[in-house]
Order: sequence, then structure tokens, then C-alpha cells
Amino acid sequence: MSLLSYAKKYANLGWTVIPLEPEEKKPLVKWEKYQKIQASAEQIEQWWKQHPNANIGIVTGSVSGIIVIDIDSSAGQENYIAKFNQLHNTISQATGKPNAIQQFFKHPGDQKYHNMTKMLPDVDVRADGGYVVVPPSIHPNGTQYKWIIDPTEMGLDDLLELPEEIKKQLFAQTDRKPRNIEGWVQEALMGVEEGRRTDTCAKLAGYYLRKFEGDAEQVEILLQNWNERNIPPLDWKAVNTVIKSIEKREGRDQMGDGVGGKIEKIQIVKYPPPDGTRRYKIFLSGHDEAVEMGTSELVFFNKFKVKFTELANRVPKAISQTRWENMLNKALEEAEIIEITIDETLAGLVLRMINSDISGEGVANDSRYLENRIVVNDGTIYLRMEVLLNMMGAEREKIGRKDTGKILRSLGFKNEVIWRHNKPIRCWMRKKDPEWEKKYGGM
Repeated sequence: MSLLSYAKKYANLGWTVIPLEPEEKKPLVKWEKYQKIQASAEQIEQWWKQHPNANIGIVTGSVSGIIVIDIDSSAGQENYIAKFNQLHNTISQATGKPNAIQQFFKHPGDQKYHNMTKMLPDVDVRADGGYVVVPPSIHPNGTQYKWIIDPTEMGLDDLLELPEEIKKQLFAQTDRKPRNIEGWVQEALMGVEEGRRTDTCAKLAGYYLRKFEGDAEQVEILLQNWNERNIPPLDWKAVNTVIKSIEKREGRDQMGDGVGGKIEKIQIVKYPPPDGTRRYKIFLSGHDEAVEMGTSELVFFNKFKVKFTELANRVPKAISQTRWENMLNKALEEAEIIEITIDETLAGLVLRMINSDISGEGVANDSRYLENRIVVNDGTIYLRMEVLLNMMGAEREKIGRKDTGKILRSLGFKNEVIWRHNKPIRCWMRKKDPEWEKKYGGM
């Protein structure tokens, strides 16, 4: 069955249908009016003839007579069952995320019920002013939405009334009078004229990303409605670009708020092979130096707080590991990436010292020269640690035996005892093979 056929079936159920970008969740049309009226059969036909692969969105709320509980993970399911004793046997679908489901209920019809994020951890609500994606649409990750209890086969007989305990929780949220809401937000939401749109979009995106605890999908829905009131509306791509940009910055700000210090910037320093590691630099406001750490020290908050304390001279606030990872993922999206060339590393210095002795004319090929030279004999490079350290000392580079040994091992050298002229000599050796020439011969 085609997407158009499914869209018509949903419309026949009394649900308000809108087209979404293929394999995405963003509306292809201005949909504010469809929060109040249903699209005609002719309009639906025209949409899917123009966009035959469009995903299908259903506008939630009183216009379609439904409220949808969005349970985003297995943890969300556990939280829902702990609160309401069961997953209700109502019309339900599996979304694209693993263990994510959405449960559909009848809209009570007695008042408007607003969308709600974090009704429970990993449990949101799509009500008046929201929409959901439905089968056979494709999730951005490539997975197809599928009905668990299918209204296209069974009709709406399985659509349960909204449980009283959920209704009470939504009613309390909806009935709560706004307190201390900034006047500029109310004014901005009425729409603005050309010349103020981008700046206002950025301010609203930042405000609602904080209010919705980083839920960018909710912010997109709200700003789509806001944009339709602008004179003229911005191109949606421009709005989406602003949201993504602010979302990245908000991740860094949330991370700073979490640890109790403003973070100016984050750098990811990438080292080339043979090292191939990454280091992270966190720059705090009011400090000339950065907190520098490896991956595990950044990812695990208990390790991060030790590094933070070394620089800030105070222990950061306690943060749960899950919350820390969420903040960190967003903050890293805007991190500055520094690509280190091998010339800038100690490994690069070691390679230059080796290649200076084994390249060109006059290459030593007798182990008797090992006391003061790097030797190539029968296609193998031989060197003694003391010789290499002396060469680097002549370049005024200070590097110890331990670090030098670590670098040599990363370059494929082995430390062994060889016999030359009945005399044991401990040295480092490696084949001067095509791999060496390809990777390191040009240093």
C-alpha cells in the first residue's frame, strides 16, 4: 500500500494528516492552520502526488481527537509502568528508536492540553500544538515505523480514554499559570517583521532549549508555528540552522552551568599516527590555562572533576553520569578541532633523527658504528637509545628514555640483544621495509 493510501486511511479515521520530509520529521507545508481544521481529500492527494515519498504526520490534540504518550526508551517504559502500573492496551506504534513506543489515547475534549516534555524521564506528551510520525514512514535512522495495535485494520475501537491519572498530571501542567515569564517572549511569539527575524529566532531557540531541557524537536515545532506569524516568514532552512547552532552553544553553556563555571571553548586535539590519540582542552572563563585530559578523563565525570579541580581550585557540582554524557555530547558538537601534524610531535622528532642518519649518502652499514651512529644492515635499522638521546639533545629537545622507548615501539621497533663480533649489544631494531618508506621515509 502506498504512502498516499495510508494518508487517506488516517484522514478517514478523523485524524489530521500533514506531509513530512522523506525519512525526516519536518513538515513540508505550513501546518499551523491544520491544528484547527483537517486537510481535504483533494489537498492530501495533491501533497503526495507532489511528494510521493513524504513521511506521514498526524497532528495531535483536539483537531484529531488524540493525545499521544511518547515513550523514548526501555528506561522510559520502566518509568511509565512504575508510575501507571502498565503499558496500556491502546492503539500503539513502535517508532524508529530501539525500544521506543508511542501510545495513543482519546483527547478528553474538555480543554486544550499542551505538549509536555519530561512528564517522566524519557516520557513526553504530544497534545494540542504537536504532531507525530506514523507508519509506514521511515525514521531518520532508516527504520520503518510499525503499528503494534493498528487502527488502519481495527479502526478506533482500541483507542482508550486518557487514563485519569495521566489526565490529572496534564491538567496540572496546562492549568498552571505562567509565572515570571519574560515579556519579550510573549511579544516575540506574536511574530516579527523582516530585519528582526533571525535575531529573535536565536533568542527564542535559546530560551526554549533551556525551558525544554534541550529537546530540539519540541523547539522546532514551536518555532515552526512562530515563523508562520512573521512578516514574511523565514525560509525554514534558515530557522533550522539557527536552532542547530544555538543547540550546540547551549550544550556548552549547560556543561558550564553543570560544573559551576563558564566554559569559553572546547578544543579536540587530534594527534597523527603512530600515536593517533585525542586530547581535549576545556577553557574556563577567568583562567589563562586550559584543563587538558584524555578521552576517559573527559567521559567519566568522576575523573573529569579531578582535572577541573586542579585548574579551578574548587570541586565542581555533583552531576549524574547520564546527565554529564548528554551535556558533553552537545558541547562536543561545537568543539574546535585541532589537527596536529607529525612534525609537531615527539614522534616526528624521533623520525627526523633516524632518517637523517639512514637517508642519503654514507649510510653506516656496520654494527661497529652503533656506538655513535644509527646503522642499516641487511635491510634492518639498528640504533642504541644513548645515540638517539644524544642526537635529540643536540637539537635542544628534552625527552626521556621512557617516552623515547614508547615512541620507538609505536614505530614498530623492538628492543633486543644482538651479537656483533662476539659482543652482546642491546639495541632497537626494525625492518626498513616498504611500510617504513611509505609511512615514515619522507620525514
